[in-house]
Amino acid sequence: MSTNEAFILDGEGILGLEAACASLTEPGDKVLVIDNGIYGKGFADFVTMYGGKVEFYTAPYTKAIDVEAFGKYLEKNHDFKYATLVHCDTPSGVLNPVEEISKKLHEYGIMTIVDSVSGMFGEPIHVDEGQIDILCGDSADHKKEKENLCKNLLLCRYFHSNRLIFLARSDSHDANSDLLNTQPPSSF
Repeated sequence: MSTNEAFILDGEGILGLEAACASLTEPGDKVLVIDNGIYGKGFADFVTMYGGKVEFYTAPYTKAIDVEAFGKYLEKNHDFKYATLVHCDTPSGVLNPVEEISKKLHEYGIMTIVDSVSGMFGEPIHVDEGQIDILCGDSADHKKEKENLCKNLLLCRYFHSNRLIFLARSDSHDANSDLLNTQPPSSF
């Protein structure tokens, strides 16, 4: 639940994840990728695609992030522009305490991107109380009655970027048909 602005993007859930990373990442930015599952580790591709430098916080793929251990890590390692984390890692079934993790990150001024593509409609998540900056979800992974809500939902508390990302989809069906364009359309 959030009182903040929501953006609906036409595409798969991964489109929102890439858009969030593209909007926040400037070349050379140091980004913390919280890796305790396949989807968590996958964020590194988006970060490096836009010139960011990835540092991993890796934990077992079969357990939720231990908030106390993570807090100790942050005491010594907190020079990051933002961090990425996954709410529910579908292959392992791990559900991370993203609200607690986000609050820890905010103690050091680190923004958060949370992938809740497979969790947001099945598990309560409190964007404002949890201090989550960007929450990405996708209704297609959830019960039929939720599918009509949106194709891809991006909730934002803050949008700290000096770039505006325009999203476009081409009519072709090749591997690169979905694209992110940092130039405004001519009619803008």
